[in-house]
Amino acid sequence: MQKKINCKLLTYDAKIFDRELDMIILPGSEGELGILPGHVPIMVSLKKGQIKAYENNSITVYDIAEGFAQITDDGCNIVGVLSKIN
Repeated sequence: MQKKINCKLLTYDAKIFDRELDMIILPGSEGELGILPGHVPIMVSLKKGQIKAYENNSITVYDIAEGFAQITDDGCNIVGVLSKIN
């Protein structure tokens, strides 16, 4: 079984998702970041762009206005202001 990364996407007043993903792509302030299981721990600020959540051969896209993410080797916690959910 392929290893997954536990990701939580939160706004300031709601939990959007808490799922095991294959990969997530974030719009970091310094450029896009692809996060896979085992990623080096970092904190990153997010700029306006798209969060792309990859799960079982499907992609869900969330438009974010701003926020930040805490990445560990087995998890990703994202807090932000979403502008739209596709």
